[in-house]
Amino acid sequence: MKCRKIVLIAVDLLLLLVFIVQCSASKKDSAKVFTFSDEVTEITIKSSNEIISVIKEGENWFVGDKKYPANHSSVESLVTALKEIRALDNVGKITKSGLSDRYELIDSKAILVEAKSGDKVVRKIKLGKNSETGVQGYAVLDDKNDIYLISGNLRNTFTKSVEDLRSKIVIGLEKSSIKSAHIENLDGVDWSLSRVASNGETAWTISGLDITVDSQKATSWLESLASLTTPKWYSEEDAKSLNGKKELSVKLESDNSVISLEIFKIPGNEDDPNSTDKYYGKATSTPYIFEIAGYSVQKYLKNPEELAE
Repeated sequence: MKCRKIVLIAVDLLLLLVFIVQCSASKKDSAKVFTFSDEVTEITIKSSNEIISVIKEGENWFVGDKKYPANHSSVESLVTALKEIRALDNVGKITKSGLSDRYELIDSKAILVEAKSGDKVVRKIKLGKNSETGVQGYAVLDDKNDIYLISGNLRNTFTKSVEDLRSKIVIGLEKSSIKSAHIENLDGVDWSLSRVASNGETAWTISGLDITVDSQKATSWLESLASLTTPKWYSEEDAKSLNGKKELSVKLESDNSVISLEIFKIPGNEDDPNSTDKYYGKATSTPYIFEIAGYSVQKYLKNPEELAE
């Protein structure tokens, strides 16, 4: 009798397990995934206060009416988010009274995103509010009536400004391509470091100094000048009010280009212990004026004697 009871209990447990698995699978299968494979060449983001367009030309992305170079990885994250959208639940119809307000899908609160491949629209999404957890949100896809609870915080993903999507690169050279750097500052320091490669060997010279250059130190410093990024681009209006004094000039010569950089300093307030000097720059690599972080300025203030063996 006991044996039969054990068998019956085991069968019941097995049936319960099958039921749980089926329920889990059914719940999982209820999710709907919206995908497309077309190449995205344009994204438009429309909120209540602005419209931002991101356009691909060749291999490069540009953002805004002035077609600023865009940050490639930032734009690609938008493309990835659009190409696969996982709808976890259908919560109702947008045509039903009150639901648009409840899920903030009205035009004054929603974010509208449209993606194109050439002239073809490949995705439209209206993003409403986030769920209480903040890891899902409510949305309407491709001009349909269904309101979905979708996976991921897409509202945060697409709450972007032109500045957010704009590339922060001022100078971006191949390290090995730089042949020389000429530094001139207000302290009367005027010097240059050059390298010439021939037959697999590199010859180094520093103008105006009779020193033997340490090739490792020289390579490290020269190649540190290959890149410069900015924390902020100044608008044309803001640039007009800048009144810094030129601190130094830099000229970089590479295999394919010559880039000139001027760095200006705005002294901090001496009466405020928390005030620090600020820097901005102008470069022939970009038509826009940009802020320079203080630590970035330091690499141009190298003492040439530090490069000696």
